[in-house]
Amino acid sequence: MKVAILTIGDELLIGQTIDTNASHIAKELNQIGVEIIGKQTVGDQANNIKESLTMLSSKADLIITTGGLGPTKDDITKEVISDYLGRPMIFNKEIFQLISDFFEQLGRKPTEAHRQQAYMPAGVELMHNKLGTAPGMWFTEEKNYFCHLPGVPYEMKILLHDHVIPKIRSIYDPIIVHRTLRTAGAGETQLADLIRDIENQLPEHLSIAYLPDLGTVRVRVTGRGASKDQVLNEVDQWFDKIKNILDHYVYGMEDESLSEALGNILRKKELKVGTAESCTGGYIAHQIVTPAGASDYYEGSIITYSYEAKTKQLKVKPEILLRYGAVSEETVRAMLEGLFDKMDIDVGLSVSGIAGPGGGTPDKPVGTIWIAYGSRNNIKTKKILASKERALNIKFTSNVAINLLRKFLLTDK
Repeated sequence: MKVAILTIGDELLIGQTIDTNASHIAKELNQIGVEIIGKQTVGDQANNIKESLTMLSSKADLIITTGGLGPTKDDITKEVISDYLGRPMIFNKEIFQLISDFFEQLGRKPTEAHRQQAYMPAGVELMHNKLGTAPGMWFTEEKNYFCHLPGVPYEMKILLHDHVIPKIRSIYDPIIVHRTLRTAGAGETQLADLIRDIENQLPEHLSIAYLPDLGTVRVRVTGRGASKDQVLNEVDQWFDKIKNILDHYVYGMEDESLSEALGNILRKKELKVGTAESCTGGYIAHQIVTPAGASDYYEGSIITYSYEAKTKQLKVKPEILLRYGAVSEETVRAMLEGLFDKMDIDVGLSVSGIAGPGGGTPDKPVGTIWIAYGSRNNIKTKKILASKERALNIKFTSNVAINLLRKFLLTDK
């Protein structure tokens, strides 16, 4: 089945609201083997909506729209759909009763606008929205299916999961299997070069996708077919071959995060970890404590942003800061040594850098980061050069630092 997604709303076009609906719908439908052939956004103008519907319906079996189904005057999607499909609007008593019940629970009465909201195109299959007043709509035409969902993300999501996906499965239910490797320490082109021969040997119904993030890459193997057992078997065989080749960079599988991988090793070895952060401002600590059960291995963090804080809290010698600067190998090493003196931990991390957008120099441009990691008697250091974007630098640094400590724990005797 080929699906196109149409998101409607002026607020999306002018950047006032980020379109998270389209990405969520695409991700969920991809998981059940649906092919997404396109995504489009239009404003709240009837002619533009109709033009998009005409164009998308010439290419897709199912067109899913979100937005414009509320009670206000700018919510015109329903009327446009009615006109586009040539279906008259009919008052739906059941919908109006549901709307009335919804407002009664809130101690309010529905307005005339909500009464108008109960008018629906003839022949529509309605999907009850238990989180709002606008129901989802499904139309079956001669050559296409049309599905219309509210633009409010939490309303859209529950209708998609409770109604739309089961409806699609009743019409089209292929076999699709995904297996995902989580890697860190190499870019997507480097990984692709390593498994190029395998990729060239893959049967047509199997594919590999590279999904890069900051310091990490997901390598996903996807298989499609008519026999579930056959697809599973084939995907597993090729997945294992790829895993063996990329093993040095693999930290986990499926949805496992870097911090989960680190935590699993710390828990297994019964070790405690702490962090000393400057440019990341506690983001590494946030990453480490995100998995449930982090209290098993995480001791705490000391955030020392200024020179004064580094000397007072971590006992970094002023002469080190004056001679080498806060962004230096000597400083992060001293920060980590100070952390070991402050905390009862087995391993730790320290970082200091220039996250940006200002503060860079010719010798130390924005994105220059130093990381120290390891144990009390075996401290390692690494310098990385990130980007010019502050938020990206903070996340990238955190991922690199966590991965360095993870690999240290796997190799340190």
